Amino acid sequence: MDDNKFERLRNRLKEKAEDPKARAVTFVALGDSVTQGCMGYGVVEYESVFHQALKRRMERRFPGTVVNAINSGGRGRQR
Repeated sequence: MDDNKFERLRNRLKEKAEDPKARAVTFVALGDSVTQGCMGYGVVEYESVFHQALKRRMERRFPGTVVNAINSGGRGRQR
């Protein structure tokens, strides 16, 4: 993977960590029902999905940084 793809995100995280008044860091998770949090029939685990784990990791790596994760996962279509 090209390291430059996430350079903008890394720069925003550093900026926010250095300046608490800077705007929050926001990212969008796109995907299907697993992204949404549906791990099985009737099982929804919003805190176990990848983007929430990534958000927690960013907040640990950059303490004091406000990180918003927008969950844009949606149910798959049934045929």
